[in-house]
Order: sequence, then structure tokens, then C-alpha cells
Amino acid sequence: LLDTLDGDDPGYRMRAARSLGFRRELSALPRLLRILRNNDERPRVRIEVAQALGRIGHQKAIPELIDVLRKDPREEIRGAAATALSRIASDIAVEPLISALETERNLIVQNDIVSALGVFKNSKAVATLAELLLSTTNSSLHRRAIIALGRSSSPIAAEPLLKALTLARNDGERT
Repeated sequence: LLDTLDGDDPGYRMRAARSLGFRRELSALPRLLRILRNNDERPRVRIEVAQALGRIGHQKAIPELIDVLRKDPREEIRGAAATALSRIASDIAVEPLISALETERNLIVQNDIVSALGVFKNSKAVATLAELLLSTTNSSLHRRAIIALGRSSSPIAAEPLLKALTLARNDGERT
């Protein structure tokens, strides 16, 4: 699988990354990080690599995933980086996720970041999600923030969720 990461076929590289992620293969970290940094690599391969890094869950991947979240020109790769950071679930990622949410223009990536923040019980993550409930955000982003707050399992999420329940715009939000 490690040798296949360096092969010519992008489909094989993608499947190798997926398998290595499911195996949580630490020895694959250097090669996976190199592929993630390679902007010439096919987007689908880089997405699979980001997902594999999230499954492996090692702290060494965090700086690279944050860099991709901040700078990559492709929104689907930025979204995959946010999701991978949530799988690693280190509080180190909270500030960069919040910062990315503030600057991100793509709604799909914003949704990925909001979902990622829902993994953390961190008070800053919960406060950011609670602020989304008070703003006049996009309805899908609003609903995603409600779900993320609930998934955070943070005791401080109860008050914003109760307030969201009383201010719900529709049955979908109340549910």
C-alpha cells in the first residue's frame, strides 16, 4: 500500500490512501503528508489523503491540515481538511477552524467547518456555534450549527440550544 501511494495510477493512490487510513497506519504519515502538500496531485486523491490522515488521527497531521484549510484554492479539499481535523479532535484545531469559518466564502466548506466544530466541547467552539444561532445566517448553516451544538455534548451548549428552540424558524429547526 505504501508503494502504491507513489504509483502512476491516481485511482490506486486513492484506494491505497483509503486503506492506509482505515488501517490507521502510522508509517504512512510522511507519504500522506507529502501527497496532501502536492497541489499538482488530483483533487480526489488529496481528499482521500485528508480523510486518511483524519482516520489515522496523529497530531503530526494537524499543521498540514490547518494549512490546507487556510490556503488551498479548492473548496472540496478545504472541506475535507476541516472534517479530518474533527476526526483528530485535538483542541489545537479549534482556533484555526473558527478563523477559517470567519474567512470562508464557500457555503459547503462553512458547513463542513461548523460540523467539525461540533466535535469539540471547547468553550470557544461552543460559543462560535451559539453565535451562528443568533446571526441571520443561511438556513442550512443555521441548522448545521444546531446539530453541531447538540453533538458537542457540552453542558454549556444547553442554553443556546434551548434559546434556539424557542426562536426556531420552522419545524425542521425545532426537530
